[in-house]
Amino acid sequence: MARSLFGHSADRLAKRIPWLRRLLWAVESGFLRLTFAFLRLLKPASAAGFGAALCGLVGPRLPKSNHFRRNFAVVFPDHGPEQIENLVRESWRNFGASMAEYAHLDDIAHGKRGAGIETVVSEKIRAFSDPERPAVFVGAHMANWELPARAIVDQNHPVTAIFTPLQNPGLDALLHRCRRALGCRLVPASESVRPLIAELSAGRSIGLIVDQKVETGEPLPLFGRDKMTTLVPARLALRFDCELVPVQVQRIDGSRFRVTIFDPVEPDDPHANNAEKARQMMAKVNRHFESWIRENPGQWYCGNRRWPKLVSNAEDIKSIGATNPHTKSGGSGNRAA
Repeated sequence: MARSLFGHSADRLAKRIPWLRRLLWAVESGFLRLTFAFLRLLKPASAAGFGAALCGLVGPRLPKSNHFRRNFAVVFPDHGPEQIENLVRESWRNFGASMAEYAHLDDIAHGKRGAGIETVVSEKIRAFSDPERPAVFVGAHMANWELPARAIVDQNHPVTAIFTPLQNPGLDALLHRCRRALGCRLVPASESVRPLIAELSAGRSIGLIVDQKVETGEPLPLFGRDKMTTLVPARLALRFDCELVPVQVQRIDGSRFRVTIFDPVEPDDPHANNAEKARQMMAKVNRHFESWIRENPGQWYCGNRRWPKLVSNAEDIKSIGATNPHTKSGGSGNRAA
């Protein structure tokens, strides 16, 4: 959680001093528990508004925001500094709303207290009509990215959501309890694909968030620049002869959402080898992400580097410095986070 706000500096310091790390974990966990208790007193939309206001005020001032600025500059090369800064602020606001909504995942999942999910489902998904057939669902860090799992469960289709555990065990346990409202099986992410293979082998669908850059991926185009993209979802879909299904989530108003479950992604060339089929399928997934981000750029959480460092050329860095009103020219705020 702290890394999401402050980047890696505090995390590196805590790793060097074990007692400081334990202290920070205890403070962080206690603070979040109190915050969630407060947020539960509010309606979901009010809690989301509180989180949005707080992160919209603080987030753009943090060094981590330079990642947002670089990423949005790639997506919208014609945008000026003020337009980019507005997107950074909106993205932080959506992040803050999503964090506050952990305290209300049960309300959102069950359509209570003015919150809820409406789902639009493709009729071409065979997995929903055949309970013996699993699928691989993929999404991006859009709106509240926890909610597609619930929308899939609402189709009477069991799914296993793959999540990245937090380093702070107290926070991890708290969020795990919140996620139970999603009604899905939860499996922590691993450097190995074995947990994913185990789920699909048992006939259970899996859900993955795959819009981040990965070190071991393939360079595939995203907004006209190659982004290191994982091929694992497509490879698994091909291996188990199941569907690769993009899932979009949009924040409609307050804590009301629309989840769209799209047609399965197919390779362009059915006669290509599996490696090439996987590249073609994930390239199509990236094109879905492009469409979703262009439609709702302020709902995209892009607080991590999406493209290789070569994106940060002199012109980009100059643009970032001009965009950021919270750093002085020549100051350390213009450095890569």
